[in-house]
Order: sequence, then C-alpha cells, then structure tokens
Amino acid sequence: MNIAEMHIMFRQLAQQMGMQNVRAILPEQIDMCINASISDTINQKIKEHIGLSSNTESNSKIGQINMFKNLYKKKRLRKNIELGTVLITNSLTKGNGAFVADLFDTLYIIDVSVIYGPNKGDRWEKVFPVRQIDESYFAETINDFILRPTLQSPIVTIYDNKFHLYTNVNYDDTEETFEGRAFGIKAIEVAHIARPAKVQYSMDYNVPNVDCDLPDYTHVDIVKRAVDMHNISLRSGSYSSQQGDNQRQVQDQRPEQESYQS
Repeated sequence: MNIAEMHIMFRQLAQQMGMQNVRAILPEQIDMCINASISDTINQKIKEHIGLSSNTESNSKIGQINMFKNLYKKKRLRKNIELGTVLITNSLTKGNGAFVADLFDTLYIIDVSVIYGPNKGDRWEKVFPVRQIDESYFAETINDFILRPTLQSPIVTIYDNKFHLYTNVNYDDTEETFEGRAFGIKAIEVAHIARPAKVQYSMDYNVPNVDCDLPDYTHVDIVKRAVDMHNISLRSGSYSSQQGDNQRQVQDQRPEQESYQS
C-alpha cells in the first residue's frame, strides 16, 4: 500500500461516507497522524520482543525478521571512512585500549561485534562479539576479574553520543595494532534498527511521495491507529477546552465515531 492509498483509506475510515472528497483534514495532517502511528507501532513491537526475550542482557531478540526486516541494518565503522575521524586512544583506566567513535543516527542498537585483522601482509579477519553495558556499570565491570574486557570479549558503552569500546591491551596508534600483537581493529560492526521513513503525500509538482517502508501487512493497522489518533484529538477534553462555547456545542452534537483500533 503506497502513501496515496493510505490517505484514501484514512479518509474512508475517519470521515462520513460521501465526505471523502471534502478537505476536512489536510494531507499534511494525515501524514502527521500516520507518522505518529508508525512510531507507536514500532515502539510497541520493540517492547513486546524485549518482554518475550529470556535474555535481558542482550538485544539480539528484538525481531530482526518479519516486521523489522526492512529496517534491520548492519553498519561497519572503519577508521577514516564512514565516520571521518575515528579516535583510537589509550584509556587511563587500568591501561585498557579504547576505541572511540561518533554514534550514527539510529533507532535501536541490536548487536555489536569487533573485527580484528593485520594492517599489513595477510588479509585474514576474525570476528568477536562485544558486550554492551550501561556506563553506570563500567567501573564495576572493568575491575571484575571475570567480567573485565579482553580481546576476545571486549565491552562497549555509549554516552555523550559517542561509542566507546574497551579491551585489556593498549593500542599503538602509529602502527594501528595492539601492543605486542601483529593485528589491530579493522572495523566495528553494529546491527541496528534504522529509523522508519517519514511518509509524505506530496501535492507539489516534481516532489516525490514518500511511502511507508514497513511491510505491507502492517499498513492497515497503521492507518487504523492513525484514525483513532485523529478521532481522539477531536473528542479529547484538552482539545475541546480550548474552543469556544459554540464550537463545543457543535462538537458535542456530533455522533460518536467508531474506533477502528483492533
């Protein structure tokens, strides 16, 4: 279902029969309702997946397939390529090497992995999982004998819109390798849920429409939720209290509109 069809369905559900061609609501307002519905639908589905996951320390069961299959992305962070300048510095905490990068715009980070390899000679690569922890647990984790980061099991924290990866070996910025090793960090792979496209039904010439990039089977439910948002905005007390007495009386005389939210 493209955005034009979603607008037609919205008007059919939100307005009385015979009034579909009356501009009681502008296309821009319909776009706002649909975009809000898309955001609510995604947030609700994320909560459901997290609630059903038995592993509370991992985001891997967020649902990469089915509903999120069009938004599931994987990005490689490599030095001086995608991110411009990526800093690889030595941490002052117990001499650990820290990989620092600017965090790219995303909706939800699912999984992180590090790729090691030599900068010269052979072109082998090895991939290891990265543990994601909150910054509040960083000091406890890095001093724990079992949980502290290693080359095979590094940790990552995210704060100040930056991505910090820690190991237990210092990094040589000149050679771009770990001290005492013949390899360094080739890249960081981040699996994430991208932000959905903001739908737009363009009325201007040569301005393309923007369709919903979620799977087709979700479009009907998204429009139904958008219609409910529109109807609630008409009936809510906070909205009607700002209107004049005459407008309130007219609104009270309107028949109750059926909710289309299943």
